[in-house]
Amino acid sequence: HFIKGAECGAEIPFKCSNFVACLKAYVVKCLFVGDVMAHSPQVAVAKRDDGYDFTSCFKYVKPIFDKSDYVIGNLETPLAGPEVKYTQTHLCFNAPDEYADAVKEAGIKMVATSNNHTFDRGYEGAIRTIKVLEEKGIGYAKTKVGDKYVYEYMVQNGCRVGGEQSGHIIISKHATTGD
Repeated sequence: HFIKGAECGAEIPFKCSNFVACLKAYVVKCLFVGDVMAHSPQVAVAKRDDGYDFTSCFKYVKPIFDKSDYVIGNLETPLAGPEVKYTQTHLCFNAPDEYADAVKEAGIKMVATSNNHTFDRGYEGAIRTIKVLEEKGIGYAKTKVGDKYVYEYMVQNGCRVGGEQSGHIIISKHATTGD
């Protein structure tokens, strides 16, 4: 995924999973949203003859998302595929790939995937989730846990703002740690 608006006019690639949002523009209105997930009633309502349609799940928040330059969400569901069954019980998730389509259409450009539901469908489910995000063009970043590693990623990739899922925000020229 790319964001235009770097000082030099270059585009910036985004590939993120530890909630690292790297933005080179001076002023960017960001929105951070949590609990992007599909409970079993949502999966049931989204079912269509030809697949799933989750766009109605975002109809009330999309206008809010549209007011921001960049929306980052905490994806609290694996996209582990139908073989391991979609969400059927409370607090053990798995959404169809079409959920990612609705996430993107709602305006979420980047997601965090490291949370208490990452492994709801095992290691393979977590790996498949990353592959689906890449196929759908939804950004994520991957670093080791800790501000030090987020800052290193920012320096290596020419980023001005970053953060990790703990809520720490790092601004390269002003605060190199979120603590």
